[in-house]
Amino acid sequence: MIRICGTRIVGSAAPGDSYSDIDWYNALFQQASVYAGAAPDLYDVESWVHIPRTTVPEWQPFSFMYSLRKVLQYNFIRVPSTVAPGHLWSNEDLYPDQYRCSSDEMYCLVYQSDGNLVLYTHTGYPVWASGTSGTAPGMATMQGDGNLVIYDSYGNPVWDSGTWGNNGAYLSIDPTGWVEIRSGSGTRLWSQPY
Repeated sequence: MIRICGTRIVGSAAPGDSYSDIDWYNALFQQASVYAGAAPDLYDVESWVHIPRTTVPEWQPFSFMYSLRKVLQYNFIRVPSTVAPGHLWSNEDLYPDQYRCSSDEMYCLVYQSDGNLVLYTHTGYPVWASGTSGTAPGMATMQGDGNLVIYDSYGNPVWDSGTWGNNGAYLSIDPTGWVEIRSGSGTRLWSQPY
């Protein structure tokens, strides 16, 4: 159950009922449509009631977070305008098992717990990787100087994009499968195509 400004959106029937993942997804949308356009000032997960079986990775169709993001994407519930999918802004970090997805969620860039930064399609197919698996995971950071750097848990850099000297640059995940670093003015500095 998820409480959004006192409104309860429940994506299932009573606990113990046998629902498939897609049944859960459809029930969530049916109930969310009742509250279309709500503008919450608080998001609070109260309890997990009959979550779908597919939970990892969470961008897979009909998983819990995939379903919830779709509810938000279709504007059943508005999100703050500061949320920009598909970007890792200057001085933002990704820690193990955190990710950013393209605006249509067809591609997700994941900093994995094995230390590798990997771009996946929505079907879970890897299309690009930093090649840093096997390192002690620390973080992937979009530094203020414009360089995307992966640090191990000891603080040692194990990979970088080579884009330093571009203050305010950011990482963008394009719906066509490009991972890009763009300058503050939008110029492409680095990219990895799908």
